[in-house]
Amino acid sequence: MHGIPETVAKAITLEAMRLAHAEGRDCLLYAFSGYGDVAEHDLDLSPAGIQSLCEFLCMSFQGGTDVSGPISAATRKLEGAKWKRADIIMVSDGEFDVPGETQHTLEEAKKKHGLRVHGLLVSSGNCGLSSMRSLCDPVHVFSDWQEVRGL
Repeated sequence: MHGIPETVAKAITLEAMRLAHAEGRDCLLYAFSGYGDVAEHDLDLSPAGIQSLCEFLCMSFQGGTDVSGPISAATRKLEGAKWKRADIIMVSDGEFDVPGETQHTLEEAKKKHGLRVHGLLVSSGNCGLSSMRSLCDPVHVFSDWQEVRGL
């Protein structure tokens, strides 16, 4: 993603952090692009958390999308007490393939932990909707670029 979709993804991250802080919950971000390119950011209001957030906001991804890495990392975190009741919010343009193993890993985590996976498809059409629906329920589609052009 780049341009407006990337800006929307970053805005959603800021809002998730704000809500988590308001509710006294932790917030963990996996920024990802191509195979093996996954960065974990613990988003809190500590100096390290603010630094991590600033690093994320300065990043730009243009190297494809591999969802296997971040899904695997996020579901492993569910084994720890701190993240046992966590949800996942996936923000993407949906332009990715979903390996069967990744889908199975996610389904098992949903059954075992009651995991909820919310999707925000940032796309100018329904391109990528089937990929997002294979991982997320519900999927919200953000496609009204007119609303953010003036930002």
